[in-house]
Amino acid sequence: MDEATAEALDRLYAAPPDRFTAERDALARSLKATDKAAAAAVKALRRPPVTAWALNQVARNHAADLSALFDADTELSRLQREGAGRDALAEAGRARREIIGRLVAAAARTLAEAGHPDSPANRDRIAQTLTAVAVDAEGRGALARGRLTGDLTPGSFWETGFGPEAAPTSGGRPGGEPDEAAGAQRRRERQRRAEELAAEAKRLGSEASRLEADAAKAEATARVARSVANEARRKASEAAARAEAAAAEVP
Repeated sequence: MDEATAEALDRLYAAPPDRFTAERDALARSLKATDKAAAAAVKALRRPPVTAWALNQVARNHAADLSALFDADTELSRLQREGAGRDALAEAGRARREIIGRLVAAAARTLAEAGHPDSPANRDRIAQTLTAVAVDAEGRGALARGRLTGDLTPGSFWETGFGPEAAPTSGGRPGGEPDEAAGAQRRRERQRRAEELAAEAKRLGSEASRLEADAAKAEATARVARSVANEARRKASEAAARAEAAAAEVP
């Protein structure tokens, strides 16, 4: 893919959702004369749901937080592989949840500013996608480029065998037959991990909603306080003016 096409794709995924199809088709037409394969690939692109669109914008506008999430995923994976203690794992998990919470809140603001609902369901989908990129390199790469095409779910990658536990293992029955019991155990572990990730994503979405509600209350309180202060300044100014006028009338 040449640089011009890459830049055009970046503009496509930055466009408002209701403009995606028209701009995609225009890009495909412009490519058709010079690169039919690229034109066909662009034409086949599907419009991202608004939650994925919001995360694409967050990837562009909050790149540092997104990079911090990827680093936190890597660190947590390293600690798990090395058998780190419970305290270290808990601290790494806490740091990761805090980053996801910030990214969920940023995506929710992006949705609201674009006129889309900031709903618990949307926050859950956003949190699930951010959780899923820990085990999906392709999804992580798409999000890093701001070209995510759809929502991701933690369970889908574990259940279909694309998570980190899906690597082939040696051993099994004599003659190379797979050990069915071991396979069943691995499937149960994948399912358990998927359920944990999904539950964490849902909790993060709820936590982000609570934090946003707290922030809204604080902003409302601040607005009231500013209004009261402005009224007090107005009254003070009027009182000072009356005092000056009274003083001028004294012979």
